[in-house]
Amino acid sequence: MNGAVGALVGRVELRARVASRTLLGTLDPWEARGPDECRARRRRVTVLVVTLAALILAADYASAPFVRFPPFFVVPVALASWLIGPALGVVLAILLPAVRLLYFVLVFRPPWVAAELINSAVQMGVLLLVAYLVSRAARDTREIRLLKSFLPICLYCQKIRDADGHWRRLDEYMFEHTGIRFSHGWCPDCEREHFPELAEPS
Repeated sequence: MNGAVGALVGRVELRARVASRTLLGTLDPWEARGPDECRARRRRVTVLVVTLAALILAADYASAPFVRFPPFFVVPVALASWLIGPALGVVLAILLPAVRLLYFVLVFRPPWVAAELINSAVQMGVLLLVAYLVSRAARDTREIRLLKSFLPICLYCQKIRDADGHWRRLDEYMFEHTGIRFSHGWCPDCEREHFPELAEPS
């Protein structure tokens, strides 16, 4: 009974982990299985992020001059920096405040242009900082995920070292973490090497 409960819990944990990563995993180019899928995901994410940036600019234009949407510029910059890399994040961090300043000055002609220039420069600085920090955090997260994906395994006995530092048999470890059970047998090569009396003559 206890083994069945453990297997059920392992399967539920695995499904929960997969479900939580599904949305971001379908977008994240770093989770792609091959170069073609990676390029396709990059294109999808780029279109998504640029569309989101355009929608935020359009909302800002429609509500101007008194209601401002520049704080929302952080969202496409952060998404681009996390999912694509710092290049697109930096481009958006510069373009969004610049485009907003351009149409604000040309369309609304405020008497406080100098203040708008300073405001846009501050927005660019903050967005550039966001792009840098988010892309750096994304890179560090990917490195940690890669390092966590390695399982230390003994070269001789094939035991696995778990997070607590204990060495456990491979089948026990896999059952506890995924609910997978192993059935034991031997391959034809091991049969010929270790049990030559049982091997069928070829």
